[in-house]
Amino acid sequence: MSQENSEAREFSRVPFHIVAGVSSGNSEYKANRVRDISLKGVFLEGVTELAEGSICTVQLKLEGVEPPIEMILEGEVSRKEASGCGVHFVRIPLESFEHLQQIVQLNSTNPHKSEDEIKSHVGLNPR
Repeated sequence: MSQENSEAREFSRVPFHIVAGVSSGNSEYKANRVRDISLKGVFLEGVTELAEGSICTVQLKLEGVEPPIEMILEGEVSRKEASGCGVHFVRIPLESFEHLQQIVQLNSTNPHKSEDEIKSHVGLNPR
């Protein structure tokens, strides 16, 4: 990704290992892995069956904590690659958003930048 594209992103992407699945209609798919995740979306490797524009529900499960944390996020497939698909989140329940926010901040190489992104985003921070 070029420096210009990286700077134009609204939210930082972070690499993160988590169990992920996606469902659309009556079909369910398991991601081989999550390549990266942000407050706006996720890239799911191994999920190649969904068409761009498909409405879907992404299930993310953070294991290794008791009880395991599960996040349910509604999204739309925004891009397809041979290795998987990018899903843009369109609806995130508050509890899932709080978990997602912590994941991004704790795994960011620059936590202050991700915190500033959240604070400065009109839709995420009531003014």
